[in-house]
Amino acid sequence: MNPTMKKTLVAESRRWTLIFCLLFSASAGAQSYITGAATQLFTTFRYFDAQGVQDKNYKGVYTGAYDFGMRHIGEKGFMYRGAIGMHGGGATLVYDAMNYSWQLRYASAHAGIGWMFGHGATRFYLTADPYYARLVKATQILNNQDLDAIQAKSIRDDDYGVWFLPGLQFTASEKVSIYVEASYRMGLCNIENDQG
Repeated sequence: MNPTMKKTLVAESRRWTLIFCLLFSASAGAQSYITGAATQLFTTFRYFDAQGVQDKNYKGVYTGAYDFGMRHIGEKGFMYRGAIGMHGGGATLVYDAMNYSWQLRYASAHAGIGWMFGHGATRFYLTADPYYARLVKATQILNNQDLDAIQAKSIRDDDYGVWFLPGLQFTASEKVSIYVEASYRMGLCNIENDQG
């Protein structure tokens, strides 16, 4: 397996998020919020060779993300949400005594729907959010040499997939709620350019 071979390379990440939400408006039991999120990500790649066998030598890296958006929760618990922000990505690999590392930065937007369960000050929710991301920085490090992967056109400049977001909402006051969220972001496209 050569890490420059083109077959299938997709990104995935897991995140823990603490979101502070300010109440924007409320009427007849429905609530709309403006949200801001600061996130710690654990991200890695999945690589499949021409025979469809996954190479499990890719190791994950920790990076960060942030976004700003809105969410609306209806009277019966139906919710929708959307946000724009930035998130990191990447992985590491040791191959033939060479150290490879990828550091990616994306501008992204996501929107989705879900459901909130329970009543009272603490409620559980689950949403699924399709996302689209545009690559703004990509560095591949080979041993101690930095390569611009955007300039080399070795990585696609966009990404898309789905975020699955379970979480808890804690109502602190009439105007402030705190959210704790765990999520899994699954990329659905090959992030390497197909160069034949």
